[in-house]
Amino acid sequence: MSVSEYLHGFYLPSGIWQIALFLFISPILEEIVFRGLLQDLLIKKIANKFIAFSILNLGFMLAHVHVQHDVVYLLLIFICGVLYSLIKDYFLFLRYPIMVHICFNGIFLWKIY
Repeated sequence: MSVSEYLHGFYLPSGIWQIALFLFISPILEEIVFRGLLQDLLIKKIANKFIAFSILNLGFMLAHVHVQHDVVYLLLIFICGVLYSLIKDYFLFLRYPIMVHICFNGIFLWKIY
């Protein structure tokens, strides 16, 4: 199965505003909410970072169900979320997971088109 066959059925941004939303606005807002607010809150409430990251990124994954219901896609979203969490935890700044998230969305968009 080719990449384009696998990705058939994904929501594809078509206009310049939809592409800007997909590439910049969504990643920035998602990272502010998930890594900036919720991650810090969960780490304060749950001492175990593994459990906190797992709970956080299950929520991150569920927030992406509207895009695709495919298990492989959702697993990739969960793994990306864990990566963003680790980056935020290591560097302590939100700009780094935002940049990686934008890059991943750009790669995804590039592979689709």
